[in-house]
Order: sequence, then C-alpha cells, then structure tokens
Amino acid sequence: VWTRRLEKPYLDGGEEHSGRVARAGEPRYWDVRAQRTAARLVRGRVGDASAPAAWAVELALAHNESAGGGWCADAPSPRLPPRAGDAWRINFSRVERRGDVNWVWSAQLVWDARARAWAGVVDMHRPEAWGFLRFADEKGALPNPRAPARPHWRLRRAAAVLYDAQRAFRDGGEGSTAARGTGAFAPSVDALERAGLIDERALEGLRCEVRPRVGCDGGHGDGYVALLTLRSPAAEAEAEA
Repeated sequence: VWTRRLEKPYLDGGEEHSGRVARAGEPRYWDVRAQRTAARLVRGRVGDASAPAAWAVELALAHNESAGGGWCADAPSPRLPPRAGDAWRINFSRVERRGDVNWVWSAQLVWDARARAWAGVVDMHRPEAWGFLRFADEKGALPNPRAPARPHWRLRRAAAVLYDAQRAFRDGGEGSTAARGTGAFAPSVDALERAGLIDERALEGLRCEVRPRVGCDGGHGDGYVALLTLRSPAAEAEAEA
C-alpha cells in the first residue's frame, strides 16, 4: 500500500511526502505503520468478463497517523480519538483503466470563478470539496441525529468561494475580467467582485474582509487572510441548518 501526505494542495504548490520520493530520515519522507487494509473477492473472477467480479475492501486507519500529530502548525487538529457525533471531511476514490474512470464516494463541487458556476471536479486533492463523515457509537447511533452534519456550512462554503476566486484573480483565465491574471491576490472582496469572480449568493448574510498576510519581517507576503463572520444570530442559526 502506497501512502502519501501533502502539507497543502497541489494547486498551491504542495509537495508529496512519502516513501516513494524520500528515504526514512529525509524531510519529505512519510509513511504509516499501524494502518491495516484487506480485500476480498466476493464472487466472480478477476480479469474474466464472463464472470464479473465483485469485491470488498476494508480500511482501518490509525488516528495518530491519519490526523493531527503536529503536521501543520496552522491547521486545527481534530479531537483524537473522535467521539460519537464528531464530523470529519473525507473522501474515497476508485480509479480504473489507468485513470480514465474515476469514482468518488462523495461528489466534489467547487466554485469555478472563471465560469461563475459550481462545477464538479475529478481531483481528490481538493479537501474543501470532500464529503462529511459522522462518527457514531458502537451501536451505530448518533447522540443527536438532528444535529447538522455540516457545521458552519455557510462559512465554509464562503471561504471556499473566496479561495477559488483569489486563485483565479492571481492566475487569470478565460471568462473573467482578470483573464490575464494579476500575479497577485486581490486586496479586497470588492476587487474580486469587480473582476466578476465571486458567487454573491454564497456571501449573503456574512461580513467578508480580505487582508494582505503580514510576514514575520512585518512586510506583506504573497498570501492573504480572509475574515468571515455572520451578521446576526438568525444567520448563525441558519448557518447551522
């Protein structure tokens, strides 16, 4: 089993950390030891079209290897081990025919800022588009079945829209007034709106602000900070629904 880890998405310059690209002790080496996998042929024969096969696979992920562990100091670590009712972002993919066919457990939709539309993507390295996994107790029950499966969904969706709009503003592309790209991130939400890259509906009921990221030397780096807050308690209740 080949395992790898990214410190950030490939779209943002992320690099693979695995035993394929580095040896133990090198900075880009990463592997898991406690993970367990198993596969079983349920019926049919593999590679025989006259007897179509059905198979099952089971994964056991070690929590101390799958999340947290100080991998990224800026990212919040999930509660380990997870408790009944907790929700994680996760997705699963099955690739066939050398990548020509790609099935996913949860459909992945992202904001295409250039086309000003939500679109499906075949890219497992987009964690903001993954599905939600809710943990149940040993009997398969949730402590509060009516609790939202996607906490703070409106805030998360708005943050994803800003992220995709900022990349389009920097890199450019067909379908936007920033077609050639500026080479830098937008200094404000207004700049993104003027470039025609924002889904205004995703920002309704929210206060949105974009600021340049300040580096350790006090200067502005090449990133940005987006601040999102709900305008009212009613909007907060709606965001949880």
